[in-house]
Amino acid sequence: MTTSCCGAFAMPVELPERGLAPFAPPTREFRLTGWHVLAMLVTFFAIVGSVNFYMMNVAIRTMPGLDARNGYDTSQNFNRAELAAAEAQTRRGWQSDAHLTLSNHVLDLSVRFRDRQSKALDGLAVTAVLQHPAQRGRDRAITFGPRGDGLYTAKLDGVDAGGWGLVLEAHNLETGERLFLSRHRLALKDEAK
Repeated sequence: MTTSCCGAFAMPVELPERGLAPFAPPTREFRLTGWHVLAMLVTFFAIVGSVNFYMMNVAIRTMPGLDARNGYDTSQNFNRAELAAAEAQTRRGWQSDAHLTLSNHVLDLSVRFRDRQSKALDGLAVTAVLQHPAQRGRDRAITFGPRGDGLYTAKLDGVDAGGWGLVLEAHNLETGERLFLSRHRLALKDEAK
């Protein structure tokens, strides 16, 4: 008797049914072409150009340029007249004490002038300019009123909190000669808020 290993005794094998995956076409691998690179470059420079145009436009609108028409003439006058006036002011030895208070967009200013011997200086025409740091159109002129004992006060409505510049001047009432000049940077905070 002969037996075979794969003979009649083979049992059928049943496999569990599984869902067959639908036929999916093979995916193509992405390839970077010259057109892709060109599109990326054009997009990049368009964004950079747009941002530059916007920033330039904002800069020109908020700071139009020089305050003086002729910078050379202004510098020459500064070198002569302003330096002489600064030396005369230093020789005078005047002192100023200024106080500023901002409340509900109302700026109260007071300044007291004293000479070298701490004597009150009356009879001055005191003015100031509150300068916006970026827009000269928002600058505000201020005229102070005398209160006696070297004290001069002023009130200015519609002032916003933030950084400002203050240029303070005192002139001789009779001759109009500028006797005092000071420039200050201020950080105004509204005390009512």
